Order: sequence, then C-alpha cells, then structure tokens
Amino acid sequence: TDYRQADRSNLLLMGAPDLLAEVAAPRVAEYRRSMKQINEVLNEAISQALEQQQLATEQDLRRRSGGTLLQFIVDLRGNQASRAQLQDDMRTVLIAEHETVASVLTWATYELAKNPRIAQKVKEEVQNVLGGRSPTYQDVKELKYLRWVITETLRMYPAPPFLARSPLKDLDLPNGENQTVRLSRGSLLMIQLAQLHRHPGIYERPNEFWPERWQKAFNGTGEYPVPGWRGYDPQRVTGLYPTEVATDYAFVGFGGGEFKCVGDQFAMLEATVMLSMLLQRYDFQMVYEDLNTIGLDLAATIHTKRGLLTRVSQSNCYTE
Repeated sequence: TDYRQADRSNLLLMGAPDLLAEVAAPRVAEYRRSMKQINEVLNEAISQALEQQQLATEQDLRRRSGGTLLQFIVDLRGNQASRAQLQDDMRTVLIAEHETVASVLTWATYELAKNPRIAQKVKEEVQNVLGGRSPTYQDVKELKYLRWVITETLRMYPAPPFLARSPLKDLDLPNGENQTVRLSRGSLLMIQLAQLHRHPGIYERPNEFWPERWQKAFNGTGEYPVPGWRGYDPQRVTGLYPTEVATDYAFVGFGGGEFKCVGDQFAMLEATVMLSMLLQRYDFQMVYEDLNTIGLDLAATIHTKRGLLTRVSQSNCYTE
C-alpha cells in the first residue's frame, strides 16, 4: 500500500473506527484491508500446517527433504506452536524479509547489467558450482564471489538505508577532529548507512561497485583517518557475509549489536539462492542506466520510482 508512517494523519487516525478511517484516512483503511488479507492467507496456511503436524527433533528435520519453513517450525515446536506466535513469525518473514531481499536483488541485477566483467565472473562461478542444478546449502557456501556481489550491493544500496538509535545515557562521541559531540540520553540518532558505507576514509573507490574489495583485509584509505578503527579482516567472517564484527561496524548491512536483524543469515541464504538461479537462466540488460532517470525512493528500503526497466534474455548456459 501507499501507507507511510511518516504521514502524520495516518498516525493520528490509526486507532480510528473502520467507518471513520474509510472517510478520513483512506490509506489507513487500505492498510487495514491489506493486513486482513495477509492474516487470512496466513491463517489458512497455519491451519494446514497444524493439521499435518508431525513432531520432530532438530536432528530429524536436518535429515528431512522438502517441506515448507512453516511446517518445519510447527513440527519442531510441538505444543508450543501457538497460532498467534506462528502468525507473528510468518508475518515477519513476509513483510520484513521479502522487501529487503527484493531490494537487494533489484540493485544487484542493476549493477551486474552495468558491469559485464563482474556479471561474467559471477556467472562462471555459478556454472562451475551448480552446473545447471538447484543450489544446496553447501553450494551457497561455495558461491563466495556471488555472496561478495550481494554484500557489495548492500554496501551501496543498504536495506534499510538508515538506522535509528537512542543512547541510554549521556555520552560523548569523537567527531574525527580531536573534538567530541555530546549526545544526551534518549536523543534520536539517525545513522545514514549509505554515507557510512561509502565513506572515503574507509573504502577505496567508495562509489564503485567492486565485489573484490571483500577478498582482502583493509584498514582505511588514509584520506580521512579513522582513529581506533580495527579495519576489515576476512578472517573474522564467520557466516555468509562480513558482519559488524568482521568490519568493526564499517559495514552494517543488517544492523549490529543487540538490535541486529535476527534473520540476516537467512536473508543472505535466500538472496544467494534466488540470484544464482536467476543468473543460471537469464541475461539482463538495462533499458536505462542513469539513476536520475530510474529515480530513487527512500522508505524501508531503497526503491526505484519508476521500476527497473530491463531487457531479459535466456542465458546461453541454461538448459532445461
């Protein structure tokens, strides 16, 4: 929907009765209808999963082939699989994760179409690892360059593009000029990830799509010294992408610390699987490459204003 929390009238009328919302706040009414439709679909899926529930241990599920994520959760939780909790879990996956992954796939496609050398390199890796079949989790771990492409996409087009934090106590932060900035307890701090991820003191060629940057350690460019920063070390990468630990908070594509996205590894897994299967089958060519023509819209993620017009053709490597 077109509903945005930034619209003050929407916030004021969120608790209004349905009849009033239909007249005074049509976007709120549309938002409610959308949520009702989502809940109806989720309830039907949850009912089906509960009817087919077969209690299983984590070891049993690891050996299971096929099935949905919802069925896995229902079978693992047993009697603890309440309908309300399941609905919250599924709503989080549908609303929170689908948009961020879709944004990453959009901008990864855009950058690969603009950079044929990188596209060819990642296609060769996909072909060598998969050979035309669907990826497994072990394949995802071996698709290292493809995961660098996704990481580099998140660096340049972060989803979300900003994070909000409030200090629990008064504190002073260095401003890079041997001075400090005082933050009062409870003040709102907006962290602009696009600026952080393109900081010229941290990243060499910060405005260039360059997946190979994640191959080697780096500790600043020297253009703007960052005292105390530990730099990026690939030896500190423990999952599917460089977390805030590996980059010492220079890259926070999924946030960091206590409020970091709990689905970060799942999102990387999902994006890697989907992008690898797309690249196996299709080649992409942009109709428009200029971002001013495409247009950017900042919300929960970075959207295109007019869509990403693309010419799609079947890849020469693809066989049925």
